[in-house]
Amino acid sequence: MFDMLAPRPLLKPLRWWWVLASAVLVVGVGTTTGWWMWSLAHLAPAPNQAQNQALTQAAAQAEAQAEAEAIKTGLTAAGGTGAALALLLAVRRQRATELGLTLQDADLALRERSAAATEADAAESRITELYLKAVEQLGSDKAAVRLGAMYALERVAQDNAPHRQTVLDVMCAYLRMPVRPAYASAEDADAVGQNQEELEVRKAAQRIIRAHVQPRNEDKFWPQMRIELTGAYLVDFNLAGADVDLFEANHATFSGETGFHGARFGLFLAQGARFTEDRGRFGADFRGAHFDGDVYLAYSWFEGTPWFHTDRLFPAAVFENTASFKGVHFKRGARFEGCAFKSAVDFEEISAVVGPDDQASWPDGWAYHDGTLVRQRDGRDDRALDTPVLQ
Repeated sequence: MFDMLAPRPLLKPLRWWWVLASAVLVVGVGTTTGWWMWSLAHLAPAPNQAQNQALTQAAAQAEAQAEAEAIKTGLTAAGGTGAALALLLAVRRQRATELGLTLQDADLALRERSAAATEADAAESRITELYLKAVEQLGSDKAAVRLGAMYALERVAQDNAPHRQTVLDVMCAYLRMPVRPAYASAEDADAVGQNQEELEVRKAAQRIIRAHVQPRNEDKFWPQMRIELTGAYLVDFNLAGADVDLFEANHATFSGETGFHGARFGLFLAQGARFTEDRGRFGADFRGAHFDGDVYLAYSWFEGTPWFHTDRLFPAAVFENTASFKGVHFKRGARFEGCAFKSAVDFEEISAVVGPDDQASWPDGWAYHDGTLVRQRDGRDDRALDTPVLQ
């Protein structure tokens, strides 16, 4: 392949003196050869007087024949030299043709690259235009326009892998914007309607995020995504079966049912988060979750019962690195039986309230004493306590 950055080969044009020198060479070679052969024809010894009369006629004929051969040889030498020069010219002409074809290929490749770059620039411009238009529509006061903008951004990211994290960041930023709680009362019906419309837009954003971080959706899966929802208000948030490198939701509010079951996380940050239960008694579901990186849930609040335990549907949660539950409050207990903590774990300042209908079970080898979960000593009963109650 022709190197576009390498200097192009040059073929200099023939000079007039080269043509003249070639002609002189041809004539010179022919003349010299003919003269030399002519000289050889006259080097035969002259016959003596006795033989002169008998050989005169034969000698004259031989000399004439030798002279003719000399002339013929000279012309042949000149012709051969000319043929050699003609061959050199043919080689030069072939070389010029090859260089011309090479340069044509290089120029064609350059035009194709320029066309491809132009097309890529045009495509990037269209993507940028669609992206900016969709982002602008997210600020519309009409829920339908905002909803359409969400799906427009999804299409942009699905068709253009380098823009996926950017689009996901935009959706997360939208979810981080303040919103009226899902079931808060309002003074007039219009406010209630607008609030419900906004919640539908937010749920659509949550569904889009979920659809693209689940490996089982092979055609739609966006790998190695980072989800940043610090301070966000989330309703029925579900990342079941997701695969996420970073999940950050410090001081976020998870309203309703929250699902992380069967998901894989790198770094998981939800310090100071609040898991509420506006409907029913279901809390956050972490069954089968695998945490490859550190987990920080310090000072979070669980109104419902969080599930980390194993059952017939899911295995227990696995914590590969540091897990911090310091200062967490469980309003209706928590279920930890079967959990695997493979590194440091912090259960200091844990508080829990368990009613008669609530369930609570702590990790194997841990017991609730004096407001803190502590490891049980060797020889102690390793069963998790079922009813740690704070009054």
